[in-house]
Amino acid sequence: MCVDALVLFFLPEATEILQYVEYVRSFVSLLLLAGTRKRTSIKGDAPRMKKFLLLYVSPVSAEQQMQTACPEDMQRGMEPWVTWFDAHKQALVEMATPTGNEMKVTKAGSSRPTTFIGGYTIVQADDMDAVQAILSDHPHSMMEGNSIEVLELMPMPGM
Repeated sequence: MCVDALVLFFLPEATEILQYVEYVRSFVSLLLLAGTRKRTSIKGDAPRMKKFLLLYVSPVSAEQQMQTACPEDMQRGMEPWVTWFDAHKQALVEMATPTGNEMKVTKAGSSRPTTFIGGYTIVQADDMDAVQAILSDHPHSMMEGNSIEVLELMPMPGM
């Protein structure tokens, strides 16, 4: 049995969660595409690096994590991030930005999501393999249940 089938068997609301994550990915990609330039090069120039959006997914919102942590814990929690940013500063386009006040919106109404995007970062790299190498020591992976969604920012056709 594949992983998706297992998730759906043990967590019936997983379909809704997966649809929500896909929606958020699409929406954020469209918003960020408006600010990206075409990745074309002038004849003879080296091709520009691709940009990738990293979404920090967690079972607990960043807002909740910040509310329950004391200042010392917050400082200790930021140290690995600062180290990671420093080690990968050549790839950073936009450093991590926390998100909060999450809401799931459908035609039927709104509710709190069950999976949270706690923040995002934009990096540049040659390809997805290079992004995976950059993420090999990422501090978001320290917490159980966390994951990082990676989306390549594509140029908007005709722009």
